[in-house]
Amino acid sequence: MIQNAALLLLWSAAAYRVWVTVRSPVALWRTSFTAAMVSVPVAVTVHFHRSQLDDVLGLTNVGGLLTHVVFAGGAASVNIYLETLQRDQPRRLVVWGHLLTGFAAAVSMIVTWAVAPIHQGEYSDLAPLAIYPAVALYDLVFYGYMIAALINIIRFCAVQTWTARHAAPARALSLVLIGAACICGLPVMILFLINVGQPLLDPRWDGRLAALGNAILPWPLILLALGVLALLTVPWCAEVLTLRRHWATLSPLWHTLTQRHPEVHLPVSLPRLRIRERLRIREQRTVTEVHDALRRELVNLPARAGPEALGRALRRPAPLRARGLAGSEVLAATDGQGEDVEQLLALARAYTSPRPIDQQTSLV
Repeated sequence: MIQNAALLLLWSAAAYRVWVTVRSPVALWRTSFTAAMVSVPVAVTVHFHRSQLDDVLGLTNVGGLLTHVVFAGGAASVNIYLETLQRDQPRRLVVWGHLLTGFAAAVSMIVTWAVAPIHQGEYSDLAPLAIYPAVALYDLVFYGYMIAALINIIRFCAVQTWTARHAAPARALSLVLIGAACICGLPVMILFLINVGQPLLDPRWDGRLAALGNAILPWPLILLALGVLALLTVPWCAEVLTLRRHWATLSPLWHTLTQRHPEVHLPVSLPRLRIRERLRIREQRTVTEVHDALRRELVNLPARAGPEALGRALRRPAPLRARGLAGSEVLAATDGQGEDVEQLLALARAYTSPRPIDQQTSLV
C-alpha cells in the first residue's frame, strides 16, 4: 500500500514537472530538474517490479541494473540543476563534469554487472555475492555516488531554505520537504552499503539491513514527491485562500455600494471548475464595481482623506453623505493592482469597524 502511494505521488510530481517544462522556454535548470524528477519514479517503478521485468526481458537481475543506472542519471541531473541554481551562468566545466561523472558511474555499473557471476539465477539481493570483486565494485560505485549526491542536495537545501523562508514560502517549504527526503534517504543508502559489506566480514549474512532499508525507502520518496508538488499546490492554495479572505473583507462594502448604485453591477458568468480563475474574476469585478460606485458616492470629506476616513463616512446616514466630494477622490492614487486592492481592503475594514460614529462631527 505504501509503495503504491509513493509511486502515485512520484508519478504525479514527474507529470507536473513535464507539464511545466513543455509549456515553458528551454532552460538548463528546468530541463535538468525535470529529468531528475522523471528518473525517480521510473527507477522506483523498476525497483518495485524488477523480478517481473526480468521475466519479461528474459534476463536475470537486469531490473536491478536498470534501477541503478536510471538513479545515477537522475543524480547527475540533480547535480547539474544545483549548479544552475547557484550561479547565473553555470560553469560549463562543472556541468560537463557532473554529466561525465554520472555517465562513468552508469558505464562502470554496466560493465561490472556484465562480468559479475550473477547471471546463472535470479537474486533479490546481490549482497551475498559481494565476495566477488565485480559485484563489490558495482555496489560501491552506485551507493557511493548516491550518498555523495544526497549530501550535496542536503547541503543546498539547508542553505537555500534559510534564504527563502520569508521571500518565497512555497519554495522554502519545497526545500524543507526535499531536504528531509534526502536526510531520510541517506541512512537508507548507508544501510544498503553496509548490507553489501556485511558478507565480507561475516559469512552469516541474514539480509536484515536490506529489509530495514526497503521498509524505510517509500517514506523519503513520498517526502520528495510532496516537496516537488508543493511548488504547484502551495502557491495555488495560498492564492485561493487569499482571494477568499479578500472577498470576505470586501463583500459587505460591495453589497452596500451596489445596492445604492445598482447600475454599476454587471452579472458575469464565472467558471465552475476552475476555482482560482473564478475567484480572480470575482475579485476583479468587485474592485471595479466598488470604484464605479465610489465615483457616484458623495461624502463630506476633503480630498485624499484616506480609506479609514472614507470607510467611517460611508457608514453615516444619507443626509450627511449627500454633499461634498465623490468617494473616489478621497482615496489616494495607487501604483498597480496590488496597492489598489490593499487600499480597498483598508476601506472595507474601516467600513465594517465596530467603532461607533459621532453623527454630529464633520470630518471637513
